[in-house]
Amino acid sequence: MLRRLGGLKDFGNLKEKLSKNLYEGSLSFRRKVLNSNLDKFIAKEKSGKEIEMEYLIGGKVGAPALILLHGFADDKYNFYKAGWRLGQHYQLIIPDIPGFGGSSCHQDIPYTVENITDWMSQFLMRLNIQNAFIMGCSFGGVLAIKLARKHPELIKKIILVGSAGFLPKNTRMKSIYDDFSKGRNIFYLKKSKDFDSLMNRIFFQKQYIPPLIKGYLAQDFINKKKWFVKMVDDLIPNMVHYNTAQEKKKLTYEKDLSKLNIPILTIWGENDLIFPVDTVKILERYGEVIIFKDIGHCPQMECPELFSKYVRRFLAV
Repeated sequence: MLRRLGGLKDFGNLKEKLSKNLYEGSLSFRRKVLNSNLDKFIAKEKSGKEIEMEYLIGGKVGAPALILLHGFADDKYNFYKAGWRLGQHYQLIIPDIPGFGGSSCHQDIPYTVENITDWMSQFLMRLNIQNAFIMGCSFGGVLAIKLARKHPELIKKIILVGSAGFLPKNTRMKSIYDDFSKGRNIFYLKKSKDFDSLMNRIFFQKQYIPPLIKGYLAQDFINKKKWFVKMVDDLIPNMVHYNTAQEKKKLTYEKDLSKLNIPILTIWGENDLIFPVDTVKILERYGEVIIFKDIGHCPQMECPELFSKYVRRFLAV
C-alpha cells in the first residue's frame, strides 16, 4: 500500500512537472510567433522598493511603436494571436502590468491605478518611446487612458478593447462591477471547475487549451486567489459600498477620456459578459466604435484576423 501511494505521489509530481514544461514551452513558442525578446525593467516605488516588470519587445524593427496592455489576471502573452499579424507592421511593446504575469507582486505595496500608472510611466520613459500607439484591453484600457493623459507627448492614438472603467446607465446587462459590489470576486477560484466557469464567462468563442496546460493554468489561478483579492481591493477600495450613483462615479474614467485630444477607437464583443456591450453608448461620444458579433470579452483572441484588420485600418489613417 505504501509503495502504491508513493507511486501515485510520484505520478502527481511527474504530471505537475510535465504540465509546467509544456506551459513554458507554449510561452517560448508565443515569443517566437511575436518575433520578440523577453526583457525586464525595474521601476521605483515611492518608498524606494523595486517593482520588476517583464516585457516583450518585438515585431518590426524601426516601425511605429504599438504598446499593448493586457487585462486583470492576464499577462503579455494574451496578444500572440493578433500580435503576430500586427507585428508585421509595428514594433510591439508588451509589458506585464505590475501585479500580473512575470512582474512583481508585493503584499506591502498598494497596487492602485495611480501607482501602477506611475510605474508604467517610468517604463515608457526609459524606453524613450515617441509618437506611439497604445492599446488597452479590459483593465489595460484604464491604464492606457491614464498613460495617454499623463504623457500626451508620447501617445498619438488609443484603442480600447472591452475596457474597464465605464458604467452604462439604464441597462439590464450585468458587469463584473455588479459581482464585486456584492462581494463576489470571480477571480477567486477554489477548484479546477471554477476555472472552466471563468473561461466560459470571458470567451464566447471557446479557446482550446491542451488538458495538461489547462490544469496548470487552473492551479496557478487557485494559488493566486488571495493575491487577486488584494488587487481588486487595491484598485477598487470598499467596492461593496459603491451602491449609489454618486459612489459609482468614482469607478468611471470618462472624465479622463474626455480630455484626450487624440483619435480613439473602441472595440467590443457583442457577447461580452465581463463589461456589457451597452458600455459603448458612453464611448461612442469620443470616437469610432466597432462591435464584433458572436464575440466575448477578448476579440484579440477570439477573432484575431478581423480584429487586426480594424486595428491596422485605424492606425493607418
